[in-house]
Amino acid sequence: MAAAIRTVPGKRRLATGAARTSIILSRLVYSGWHVSNRVNTPLMEVAVARAGLVAGRVAAQISGARSASLALGGVGAGYLPTGEAIPID
Repeated sequence: MAAAIRTVPGKRRLATGAARTSIILSRLVYSGWHVSNRVNTPLMEVAVARAGLVAGRVAAQISGARSASLALGGVGAGYLPTGEAIPID
């Protein structure tokens, strides 16, 4: 191999191989990047839409639980002064 690099045709073959390799690698990297962007955009749109739906459902459940706890607290507060309810310490 060292003898082939010392000659002009050998150097030309080495330079041609290096150029071809760099072209193939550049094309491979660009194709991967392009496919990644093409897939990522619709995927992110679906993920954001679903996250919005889940957030809305969770917010509805939290507000329902909060209103139920406030109502239960009001009932307890109403019973305590009448003596019908005994606080547990």
